[in-house]
Amino acid sequence: MSRAFAPPDTLTEHDTRTIADVRRAVWINGIYGMGAGAVVGTVGHAILSSLQRRYVGSEEAAAGSSSEAAQAERMAARAAASKATGWNGVMYRILRPLPPLGKNTFLFSLLGGGALGSFVMSTTAGELCMGDHILAAMCVSVCRFLCIDLKHEMD
Repeated sequence: MSRAFAPPDTLTEHDTRTIADVRRAVWINGIYGMGAGAVVGTVGHAILSSLQRRYVGSEEAAAGSSSEAAQAERMAARAAASKATGWNGVMYRILRPLPPLGKNTFLFSLLGGGALGSFVMSTTAGELCMGDHILAAMCVSVCRFLCIDLKHEMD
């Protein structure tokens, strides 16, 4: 058997067990985070897609109609929506610059959400296993995410 699977002689049985527990927690929480992130990405994409269809409309529907009067009517409705000062105008201005959401953006949301969720959950699990204080571990995680050097700040 390879030496890579055997712990070094300097580690005690307690240290070896602690390392195994931390690894297990990081892997399990990473898998949970991947699942939760994929669900959040999928639901977020569905919500954003429905809002975009509702407030902005679809480009295919406008291009599919051959009647010039129907196209002119749609253009007038979009112009009115962009000049509106209420909720519809605000939503139109927020959602209009976004590209049309389709199957490629769905896959991006699914995989991106899974990767981000896995990263956040496994990082948090590793930080929590290192210390007993949840708040301190979360602060350290945020500081590392923001690239703040804690040793330099304390001196």
